[in-house]
Amino acid sequence: MTTKIESLANWLDIDVSDIEESSDTDIFETIDGDVYMILDDDEADQRVADNIRDNLRMFNSGFIADHIASDIDADMISKMRGDMQNFDTIVERLIDDIDEFVHDAICEDGRGHFLSMYVGEEIESGDFYIYRM
Repeated sequence: MTTKIESLANWLDIDVSDIEESSDTDIFETIDGDVYMILDDDEADQRVADNIRDNLRMFNSGFIADHIASDIDADMISKMRGDMQNFDTIVERLIDDIDEFVHDAICEDGRGHFLSMYVGEEIESGDFYIYRM
C-alpha cells in the first residue's frame, strides 16, 4: 500500500525526499514551501465534519434555517450572529440532525471547500485525498 507521502510525491511528480513531514502526520511540506494535508476517506470525513461544526457561523442563515425544525427563520439566525462567541454552540443545538447538515454541506460544496482553504479542491491520489493548504 502506498503511504501518504508517496501518494503526494506521485501526484506532484517529485521525489519523496523533496517532501518533509510535519509534527502533524497528515501535513507535508515540499522543498518549494507548498503545504499539503493528506487524508484517507475516513479521516477526511471526520476532519470536514469537525471543521463544519466549528465554523457554523460561516454558513448562510438560509442554509442553517433549512436544517432547523422550529419556526426560527433566516432573519432570526442573522440577528443571533451578534453573539458570535457562542453562535456555533447555539446553532449546533438548534440543528435537528447535525450529521445531515454536514452531509448536505459536503454535497453542496465538496470536502475540499472546507479542508483546502487555499484552492478549495480535493485531489484523489491512490487511497488518499490531497488538500493544498
